[in-house]
Amino acid sequence: MTDYRNTLGYKIAHLVESIEASIYGLKDVTVNVKGLEIAVYQSKRIDPFKPTIVMLHGFSADKKVWIRFAKHFVNDFNVIIPDLAGHGKTPYSVNNSHSISAQAIRVIELLAVYGINQFHLLGNSMGGFITAHSSIYFAEHILSSCLVDPAGIIPVSLSKMDRLVIAGKNPFLIKTKQNFYDFYAMTMAKPPYIPRFILDCFALEYQSKYDRLESIFSEFLSEDGLLDKELTKVNCPTLILWGASDELLHVDNANLWHENIKDSELTVWPGVGHMPMMEIAKTSANRYRLFLSDNGFC
Repeated sequence: MTDYRNTLGYKIAHLVESIEASIYGLKDVTVNVKGLEIAVYQSKRIDPFKPTIVMLHGFSADKKVWIRFAKHFVNDFNVIIPDLAGHGKTPYSVNNSHSISAQAIRVIELLAVYGINQFHLLGNSMGGFITAHSSIYFAEHILSSCLVDPAGIIPVSLSKMDRLVIAGKNPFLIKTKQNFYDFYAMTMAKPPYIPRFILDCFALEYQSKYDRLESIFSEFLSEDGLLDKELTKVNCPTLILWGASDELLHVDNANLWHENIKDSELTVWPGVGHMPMMEIAKTSANRYRLFLSDNGFC
């Protein structure tokens, strides 16, 4: 199999991503957290007098999914966007745990390296699971939480992905280019344009990481309990965002989160899929900023 890193698609995608991140006020750094080199997009200058927002991607994704959302906050907040362990440019090791609790602890340890003890946390999908988990079990560090189409509960209604997983066809585990295109079509209702040759590169990347993703998927689903009975313990201000056309996590789940998290706010967007921060970056960023403002955080 061709190494995706040697393809023209990878080189162009990486260059465009780097330029875009820089234009939006982010720089690419590596932070050592107890021996693990965590890749991070962060504000070009971390200001100890500014509040901090941490953004967490979902399973199999990486930090670039937040770039266009993050640009709306870099002037007023420290923005920190890590590649979670085993994702993006952060190494995978069979010796590391990739459970939800382990990933949550690493986020807190990462922020400690910056000298930051409290922060606003938002996450998409698996990142939403980590965010909710952190809000319950590491509440002293979390000023507010934002859950964007989060995983972490028994589904109220089965999504297209749920049905595939039950049938033994996990759409995240890619063996062919067509597998990837089928999966990619499920992630967003109206994805931003990406040339075919770059998507082909992403398909190769997923194929190369099949074993890694299979292992991480089993870890984060099996080693930590789901949060259905724990949601009432979330006490920080919480915003829930959901795309009504989400094919990975059904929109019906949104009401269960909302009903069980005290004083939470819920916004559902019609015609939007699993990743609002990519599909409607400005709209979702404006909604998040309003939430922060209404709660006295900006």
